[in-house]
Amino acid sequence: RELRKKFVFIVMGSMFAIFFLLLFAINAFNIATQEQKISHTMETLVENGGQFPVRDMHRDPQPPPEPGFSDLWQQSPFMVRYCCVYLDSSGAVMKVFMDRIAALSQEDAVSYAQMIFSQGITQGKIGGYRFRLSSWQGNYLFILLDASAEEQNIFSLLLISCIIGVGAYLIVFALVVLF
Repeated sequence: RELRKKFVFIVMGSMFAIFFLLLFAINAFNIATQEQKISHTMETLVENGGQFPVRDMHRDPQPPPEPGFSDLWQQSPFMVRYCCVYLDSSGAVMKVFMDRIAALSQEDAVSYAQMIFSQGITQGKIGGYRFRLSSWQGNYLFILLDASAEEQNIFSLLLISCIIGVGAYLIVFALVVLF
């Protein structure tokens, strides 16, 4: 009886370690992938002055050779929710681009941009939004990107993987005790 308890304890301890490492690796990879997607989108917007690059599909049917681009890249302007506030060197608003976001008012976007500019922060989070303030053509470009879909993907995979992991652990426990 003592040997059986020790055996079950050792097997379940080993299985817990394996399940934990597996779930940790899957979720860490997912988080890194989502963060890289957000970062790449921000970089693309900054490099192109707050707009996605447009490629003429008739003249250039091949996708660009840059990593991270795919045939879906042409759809990015319609899939990504963001806004841009263009500021002069003193922080005064020059122009606001709000065509790609509906959940945020222009006043809120301008308020966020001026607050971030006055604090001298270059990137970070505001609620479910990611922002970046960068110099652009002698002035400043403030981009506010809605990252709630990516954060929801992270949370969903974490929840699902934990539920499946606990279920699998309980099944293994029942089998080990049974046999």
